[in-house]
Amino acid sequence: MTRRPTYHFVNVNHWAQALSATPGSTRLLDKSDGQRVRALPEKTKALAVAGREIWFIDDTDHLTVDGVCGPKVPDAEKLVVGPERVWLLAADTFMQFDRRTLQLLSKLPAGDAEAIAPDGKDGLWVLRGRRADHIDAAGRPLPPVDLGEPARDLARGNGTVMALTDKGLGLRQLGGDPPWELRFEEVLRDQPLGWRAFTGERLVSGEHLALVRGVWSRTNGGGEEKVPGGVIVAPDGSIVTSFEWHEGGEPALVVLDKADLLALFGDDLLRFAGTAAGGDIRLTPALITETLHGNWLYAEVNARLPEGATLTIRWAALKDQALIDTIKAIKANTALTAAQRIAEIGHLLKWHEVTYHGLPLAAAAAIKADPVPVECFSVSLHEAEHGSTIYVELRLEVQGSAGPAGIVALSVTHDANGLMAHLPAVYRGAGDADGTLRRVVSVLEATTQSIDERIADLARRLDPERADASRLPALAAMLGLPFDAALPPGMQQAVVKAAPEIFEHRGTRHGLEVLLNALFPKRPIRIVDRAARLLPVTLGGSPLPALLMGQAIRVPKLNARLVLGKTALCAASLGDDDGLIVPTAEVIVTIPATFYERRKLGAALRQMLEAMLPAGMRLKLRWSSWPAGIQPASDVLSVVDSPLDLRIGSGQPLGNARIGGRRDPRIAPDGIVPIAHRLL
Repeated sequence: MTRRPTYHFVNVNHWAQALSATPGSTRLLDKSDGQRVRALPEKTKALAVAGREIWFIDDTDHLTVDGVCGPKVPDAEKLVVGPERVWLLAADTFMQFDRRTLQLLSKLPAGDAEAIAPDGKDGLWVLRGRRADHIDAAGRPLPPVDLGEPARDLARGNGTVMALTDKGLGLRQLGGDPPWELRFEEVLRDQPLGWRAFTGERLVSGEHLALVRGVWSRTNGGGEEKVPGGVIVAPDGSIVTSFEWHEGGEPALVVLDKADLLALFGDDLLRFAGTAAGGDIRLTPALITETLHGNWLYAEVNARLPEGATLTIRWAALKDQALIDTIKAIKANTALTAAQRIAEIGHLLKWHEVTYHGLPLAAAAAIKADPVPVECFSVSLHEAEHGSTIYVELRLEVQGSAGPAGIVALSVTHDANGLMAHLPAVYRGAGDADGTLRRVVSVLEATTQSIDERIADLARRLDPERADASRLPALAAMLGLPFDAALPPGMQQAVVKAAPEIFEHRGTRHGLEVLLNALFPKRPIRIVDRAARLLPVTLGGSPLPALLMGQAIRVPKLNARLVLGKTALCAASLGDDDGLIVPTAEVIVTIPATFYERRKLGAALRQMLEAMLPAGMRLKLRWSSWPAGIQPASDVLSVVDSPLDLRIGSGQPLGNARIGGRRDPRIAPDGIVPIAHRLL
C-alpha cells in the first residue's frame, strides 16, 4: 500500500500543539438520582474526601474517618485533608493532625483567617481579606499573594489555587503568568434553564477540579426566583459543569470525589456519578497541504466512547490568509481561557461535522477485549471547501457515561489519490457532475480504513484464551457445548478450552471427567456408574479410588443371597437372557464444593452434566464439603476442636480440623499452619 502524507497527533508533544479545554454542560440534579454511599450524622459540620476515605466532623464535634472516632475539635469550621496531614480551622486556631494516627501534632494561632485551602504538600493557603498567606507543613510562613481586592473564599484544584471574589461574581487564579479570571456571566450563554445570574457563596476544593456553591437567579412569572446550585471549574478556568438542585432541596454539604459529586441530604450521603465528567475539546493548529488547492482525504480519531458519551468531529478548510492570521492571533491571546479561544475561533469558520454516539458497554466490548475499547472513528473530508489550510476540532461530551471516555489519537490524511482515482474515467469528472458518486466513495474510503484489523480480530473471538468474557456464552452456543451463563468467567473459559476433548468423549465416563476437571480442577470428584457396579473407596480424599470388584449385588447366588424353598429366583422377564436383573441406568456424581458453589452453580451444573449423558441415563448429583481456603489468622487466637471423623469413602482430606467451633478449615490439607497462626 502506498504511503500517504498524514498529520499524526499521538503523544503528549503532538497534543501540546493543539488547544485543549473542557466543554461546559448544564445539569438538573435531583435527590432521587443519587446513589446512597453511607449514613452520616444529620448535623455533620464539615466533610472531605481523600482517596477512599471520608472525613467529617460529627454532631458531637469529633473528627471521624471511616468509622474511627478521633479527638474532639470544638468550633471547627473548615476541614482540609493532605497527603499526610489534616488541618482544621476552629475559631481562631489552626489544628494539625496526623492522617494515619489522628494524633494532634500542633496548634497555631489563626488570627483573622477567613478560609483555608490545601496546597497539595500538607501545607495551607489562608485567606485574610485582600491577601492569601501560605504556610508549609511545619507551620512556617511562605511568600504570600496579594489579591488586589477582597475575596470570599479559597479553593484548589489540580495544582491551581483560585479565589472567589467578594461579591461572588467570579473567580481569580492565584499566581499564573498571567493569571486568568472567570466571570460567571459567561455561564449564561446558550444554557437551557433560563438563568439570568449566578452568585457564588463558597468554594470546595477537589483533587482535579474546584466547586463553587451558590444561587442561580431567573425570572419566573414576572418575579425573580432563587435556585440553589453550583459551577464546577477546571484548573484552566473553564467551566466543566453548571447545575441546579431540583425540588428535592439543597444538600447541607457538598464535596467532589474525582468526577462525582457527594452531597449530604439529612443523614444520607449520596453520590451523583459523572456530574463533573465534562469531556474534552481539542482544536488542531493550522494543517497545511503540499498543494495550493488542497486535497484532504479523511481523518481518523481513536477514542474511548462508552454509552452516554458523544464524539463530534468538525473540520473547516480555508484559503483566506487574513483569516488565518486572525485565528493565530486569537490562539496566542493568553488573556483568554482555552475554552474562550476555541469558542472565538469557532465563530469565524464554516464547519462541517459528524457526530458519533457511544455504544452500550457489552456491544463495545465485543469489538475488543476491553470494557471500554479504543475504537476508530473516521470521517471523509471531501465536503471541506478547497483550501491549503484546514482546522479539525474534536469535541467529546460525557453526560453520565457508563465508563471512562477519552480521545487517544488523531490522524489527517491529505495529498494522495483516493479510491476515486482508481475508478474508470467515465465515473469521474463530467461523469459525476453533481459529485454523488464521489461522496459515496469518499465515505466508504473513510469508514473502511480499519477493516483489515476488524477482519483479523474475528479469529480472536473464537480463541477462548483471548476472547472477552462476554463473548464466551455465544462461542459455547455456536460450538454446542454444555454451558450455562451463570458460571464464573474462569469456569466458562476452561469449559470452552476443553471443547475438543469434551466432544471427542461425549457420552462416556471420560467425557464427564474432562468436563468436571475443567470446572473443578484438582478436586477428588467421584463418578459411579451403577450399571457397572463399581463401588469406589477413597482414603483421605485421594483422587485414585480403590475399586472393590465382583458380581453385581442383585445377581442370584445359591446358599448366599437365596435359599431354596424360601426365596423366589429372579423372574426371567425382569432381567436379560442370562437371568440377571438389569441394573438401574444411573450415574452418581459427587463433587467437593463450597456452600457458595452449591447454591450458585447447582442448577447449572446439573443441566450441563445431564447434557453429557446418553439418552435414558439418570443423573444423581451429590455434594461433599470442600474448604473455601485458608483464612489468615491475623492476631486472633485459634482454638482447635476435635478433628472430623475419618470415614472410608467420604473424601475428607486428612488433617482437616475445626477451628473455634467453625466448620471452615484453618489448617491446610498438607498440614502446614499459616504463618503468625498460633494454636493453643
